Amino acid sequence: MDNQISPKSITILILEDDPFDVELEISELEEAGYVCEWTRVETEEEFLTTLHSSDHIDLILADYNLPAFDGLTALRLFQELEADIPFILVSGTVGEEFAIESLKAGATDYVIKDRLYRLGPVVNRALLEFESKKARHQAELVAQLAFQQRIELINAIEGIVWEVDLSRQTLTFISAQAERLLGYAIPEWLSEANFWDRHLHPEDKGKVESQIDRAIKVGEGIKLEYRMIAKNGRIVWFQDMITPVKMDNKVVALRGIMVDITHQKEIEAALKQSEARLQDAQKMALIGSWEWDMVSGTIIWSDGMFNVYDIPHAQTPDIQLVRDLIIEEDLDIFDNAFVGIEEGKIPEKIEYRIKGKDGQIKYITSNAKFELNQNGEIIGLKGTIQDISERKYLEEQLQFAQKMEAIGQFTAGIAHDFNNILTAINGTSELLDIQVPESSPFKKLIRRIKFAGEKAANLIAQLMTFSQKHIYEIQSLNLNKIIQDLEMMLHPIIGEDIQLNPILTSNLWGIEGDLSQVEQIIVNLVANAKDAMPDGGTLTIKTANISQKVFAHESEPHHDYVLLTIEDTGHGIPKSLHNRIFEPFFTTKEVDKGTGLGLSTVYGIVKKLNGFIEVESGINQGTCFSIYFPKSDKAIPSVIKESEIVENLQGHETLLLVEDNKEVRELTLEILKIQGYNVLQATNGAEALHVSSEYSGSIDLLVTDVVMPKMNGNILAAQLLLERPDLKVIFMSGYADSKLSIEDFIDKGHAFLQKPFSPTALTQKIRQML
Repeated sequence: MDNQISPKSITILILEDDPFDVELEISELEEAGYVCEWTRVETEEEFLTTLHSSDHIDLILADYNLPAFDGLTALRLFQELEADIPFILVSGTVGEEFAIESLKAGATDYVIKDRLYRLGPVVNRALLEFESKKARHQAELVAQLAFQQRIELINAIEGIVWEVDLSRQTLTFISAQAERLLGYAIPEWLSEANFWDRHLHPEDKGKVESQIDRAIKVGEGIKLEYRMIAKNGRIVWFQDMITPVKMDNKVVALRGIMVDITHQKEIEAALKQSEARLQDAQKMALIGSWEWDMVSGTIIWSDGMFNVYDIPHAQTPDIQLVRDLIIEEDLDIFDNAFVGIEEGKIPEKIEYRIKGKDGQIKYITSNAKFELNQNGEIIGLKGTIQDISERKYLEEQLQFAQKMEAIGQFTAGIAHDFNNILTAINGTSELLDIQVPESSPFKKLIRRIKFAGEKAANLIAQLMTFSQKHIYEIQSLNLNKIIQDLEMMLHPIIGEDIQLNPILTSNLWGIEGDLSQVEQIIVNLVANAKDAMPDGGTLTIKTANISQKVFAHESEPHHDYVLLTIEDTGHGIPKSLHNRIFEPFFTTKEVDKGTGLGLSTVYGIVKKLNGFIEVESGINQGTCFSIYFPKSDKAIPSVIKESEIVENLQGHETLLLVEDNKEVRELTLEILKIQGYNVLQATNGAEALHVSSEYSGSIDLLVTDVVMPKMNGNILAAQLLLERPDLKVIFMSGYADSKLSIEDFIDKGHAFLQKPFSPTALTQKIRQML
């Protein structure tokens, strides 16, 4: 309904049964200056019909009493229509009760018919109040619309707008985004004190609260980044711009906008992870990357650059810094590359050597390319470096290993022949020593020959170990005796400037291992110690029994160990290299000064014997290697005296001796005949088969060399066992063919005798088999 009217023109609906009264009312209104257009109705039906059909009514005048209708009923019906126009009751007779009742019912005013002169002022006042009310209502609508628009605008912001009353520690406003971003309903935020604080991430709570307290104290705005925990447990990152609200120069409230920066933080984290992965990849590949802005002169290095060059990360990247690391012989390579850069040319790749912080030589390869601007002008250079030392060392060690393999084959061949010769020399000297009385003037000479032969045998054993042609035999060993036997050989290794100080524990437990391998451990570590003390020093070798020792990485603890300690007073090993010193081909020595195989060989032997090795060392602090051998529960074989050879080791059985070396065969034959054995002999496998076929009696034991021309001892034994299944076999050799091992012999119930052997060792082994 259009309620806008002209101030003096009005449209009136009059509920009145008396036309005369209507004329009086209209007359009064016209007298008051109104131009009236009116409609009179008498019944309820007419009243409602006119209200519904009229386009415009400015005023209703209703008689209080009608024959079939009354003013108060009309007022009630009018109110149900929610029409917003003045409603004035007119009555012929009315008292105070009528006035109060009509106003309570909602009438705008009332007029008594005998006082119609009041009608003009009453209508005038009613219309003015109506206009004023309508204006207020319009203003409220505008304000409400503006407020709604602000709320919609705030809710459209990609963030949470909030306000908190500091006196009550309660939010007075929070935008709808709070529920969308964090899942908590708006009433929860507004009704609970410290709701925001209680949902801060615990790790951020202290920092954020202290910064807010400071902002309140100084009255200045701040920008914070923190995490909140959403209703579903999700972590949400926010950037919050907080502004203090002051009253009487005191901060009474805070307002802020919380912007969701979770995605940004995830991107930052992903970038950090990517950078970390790149750095890890560069570190693992020993690669560094760099950029050189040739306009500004700025140089940027990745972490890998500092790692490869062994330079502290705090150091400022500089070309001269690199140049100072390069060894003198390779400086021209580096300098010539920079000459090419100045001429607009750059080599695809250069290789040079640097000296690391531990004195170790590193091989570096460098690649680079120019960076051009839009005009094709050189404005910078970027590239990579890589530490290729390991590859270089492996190439060198491969060449070295190939050379050593050839030398080893040659050495093994010589050692094989020497073992045969030494078997004859040592065996003969032992027989003479047994048979010649102590009073003989030749006794001393015989023992001198015997001692020299034993030294030669030890030397050959070392050569065989070196050439990896030694056949290993695991047995119970006394570590103290091994050290004592090696002591004479160790002095020439360490020289006169180093004092050897053995400290051997009495009643030392036994260990299990191959004698030559255990000797190799000691010799390798002693040689290492000697190299660490070029100006002399002290080398201490100690043994000890260790009870209840448990290693964290031990799968099946032995608990009891025999400890071998080899300690020097040399220049030491940097702690940063402790985890690498047992790697094959790794060495801290200068090029051509070491193979990088000594400590790796020691490590391999110790692990093979189920032991453990530890190292303690530092720059100028010396080095101490501790080797833990599991305690052996087996008894250490007692050494049979040479004088007992005849008394305890005699026999009468028939033996077949097969040996292609004449001296060894004749000596062995003599030893066996002295002991009472019936001996058949042959110089090779074919002859041995013939001797066996011609001999009708039983043969109790085959004693054969392993390495022989045409037919080796293993094949010979296999063929003889087909004919004589009860035959026992002892193999002899000073040389291990790659196809043979001690396990091959032992697993088949046979025995093995290492050349050079003594008469005692030979006769002992025969009695064990028979």
